[in-house]
Amino acid sequence: MNPVKFLFESLRFLGYETQILEACDWDEDRAKIVISELQRILSDSPEAYMPGKDLLSNISEKLSENLSVKEVDSCLCIIDECLSSFSQLGDQEYEN
Repeated sequence: MNPVKFLFESLRFLGYETQILEACDWDEDRAKIVISELQRILSDSPEAYMPGKDLLSNISEKLSENLSVKEVDSCLCIIDECLSSFSQLGDQEYEN
């Protein structure tokens, strides 16, 4: 992997962690819970989501069971940013 790209990806992750910490009022223990809950929800099988709802709505509903509105909003913002970054990757052309 390109070292510069790795650095920027690491910084992006650090930004996400900071965003979650802010949503948790800088409580590191709570941030660990939020991150764990987000990972658990994202690792659910597709069958766990209700048909007829979009992905973010399903994730929001599941996160709302154990997280505050501020924490859920932070998680959804991170997911949205990741999805946007991922879709931009498809626009790039690579040399072989």
